[in-house]
Amino acid sequence: MPQFFETISLDRIDLSDDAYRVTTQSDPAELARSIGAVGVLSPPIVKQRRGRWSVVCGFLRMAACRLLGRNPITCRILSDDSDFLTCAKIAIADNSSQRRLNPVELSRAYRLLSQALSVEELPSAAAELGLPDGQELIEKLWDLCTAPEQIQRGIVDERIALPVALELIRMPEAETTAFAELLASVPLSLNRQREALALIREIARREDLDFTAVVHAPELTGIAQDPETALPQKGRALLSALKRRRFPSRSRFEAEFEQKRRQLPLGEGMSLLPPPNFEGSRYVLQLSFQSVAQLSEQLDRGRKVAQSNMFQEILSAE
Repeated sequence: MPQFFETISLDRIDLSDDAYRVTTQSDPAELARSIGAVGVLSPPIVKQRRGRWSVVCGFLRMAACRLLGRNPITCRILSDDSDFLTCAKIAIADNSSQRRLNPVELSRAYRLLSQALSVEELPSAAAELGLPDGQELIEKLWDLCTAPEQIQRGIVDERIALPVALELIRMPEAETTAFAELLASVPLSLNRQREALALIREIARREDLDFTAVVHAPELTGIAQDPETALPQKGRALLSALKRRRFPSRSRFEAEFEQKRRQLPLGEGMSLLPPPNFEGSRYVLQLSFQSVAQLSEQLDRGRKVAQSNMFQEILSAE
């Protein structure tokens, strides 16, 4: 694979040709600072394609040079007889040798290889390039690089958990985009993302609404766009709002129970827990103590709680 170096003006390079793009990085600012200090340590690699220079690897380096006003730039030139698979492997190796590829980049890498290899050949080619080579993982990540931009960006920014993203890409694009935009404003953990997704689906079915109509409800939009609320509080508020709408009776019971519980003579170290999901009639009175004397005191207080009218009202509530 003969190669040589040539200084090329950026306007002769087709930066819109993404045939070999693997990276999801788009902001060249940090790299530009490095190049400004020490120069381009590894020149981009290009190849003649359709009468212009096409980038095999080095998209971000070129963007950084353009940001710095460095033009022309020195590039490594691949010979005209370099086939697609060779170029694809160079593009993937250039990226994977610098960092661990994120799920979207892995998806792009597998797709790139698949243009020259059969499905059966993919795992061994991936292994040669240091990529995860499990067939199950390859199939799982296959469609990520064709998912809507909000999903891809959410994965890269770690706003959308991979298991949730894999579920979203099987949904209609409008629903996928709406939920991704919600998570961009209200970050949630993996389990809470799953919970929110399930609640929205259940509300849509229960009220015979479109999924997007639930996501764009004024209450949820207000939570997401509230500039005064901290992100963790937004997450709790979002889930609370969804639960209230999905389980209106339970939410009412919960609010009434909490109001009554505050009126009980519960002291420090004592708490009253309702039945799980407010289903059933079994309550739990928890006591914490450090000595026999404290236990005796807690038991005395427990008797007062049991004798209170409010406690009887709680137990008799339906």
